Amino acid sequence: MCINLYILIMEKKMNYQIGEEVWVKQADMYDCWTKGVVVGFTPKRIKIKDITRDYYKDENKIGNVKPSNVKKIDWVAQ
Repeated sequence: MCINLYILIMEKKMNYQIGEEVWVKQADMYDCWTKGVVVGFTPKRIKIKDITRDYYKDENKIGNVKPSNVKKIDWVAQ
């Protein structure tokens, strides 16, 4: 129960929802953004699973990212 409440509060505070696709700025490359999926939150960071890069420090490709390095994907209908 407490975990679900925490997730709802962080979704509202961070303005992202679990399962939402986002752009993630890569710290190891200058001005490079890749796609990721929000999988959780910490008090100051967003947990994001990287879905475009083949390698990462952790096998499950989940990292804690500063909110300033995350952007919503603006979908454009064609």
